[in-house]
Amino acid sequence: MRVNVLFVYLDQVRCMLLSVACRGGCAITLDENLLHGRSEHSETFDNEPLVASHNGFFVVAVMEVFAFH
Repeated sequence: MRVNVLFVYLDQVRCMLLSVACRGGCAITLDENLLHGRSEHSETFDNEPLVASHNGFFVVAVMEVFAFH
């Protein structure tokens, strides 16, 4: 069985802009305004949620974006 089936995922239908590693849960999800997010355990990274309280929901304080050409 492949664990890394889905690494980066974009979906405007469900009002989510970006989800990373969504097999068995999304490691991190950001909304379309990049203001709110959620973190949960993901099988891809086998990580602990980044936010332990509030069911993993958080408000984005700072966003850094990198572009490669």
